[in-house]
Amino acid sequence: MLDTGSQCAVALGRRVLFVSDLTRWLTDTGRNWQNIGIDFAMAQHELERQSPALIVTVSRTDYTILCATAPNLTVHYTSGKLAEFTTDEREKVRTALEARLDADWPIYIRKALASALPAA
Repeated sequence: MLDTGSQCAVALGRRVLFVSDLTRWLTDTGRNWQNIGIDFAMAQHELERQSPALIVTVSRTDYTILCATAPNLTVHYTSGKLAEFTTDEREKVRTALEARLDADWPIYIRKALASALPAA
């Protein structure tokens, strides 16, 4: 999965922040996780076991937009309301979160490394 992320970053010319970015890129190139030989559930499990991890808070709507792999997204609310989100709106959410990560990650990782125990 990480190798696929590197390939995707090169192809798109930017960092890959979300697995949904990878899935969308694979789909756009006529591929999927299975046909490139990756057990998605297993790879996701392995990624989730990695540390360190920075927890961020986003709205439910932003989370839905970021997890979606379709170019356009329709959200159906229980109230009956519909909301349409385009690729441009997804990019705005992605850009805002990337800026937040750029600001918060360096501070977080420096603290995590400073408090880490030496390897045995």
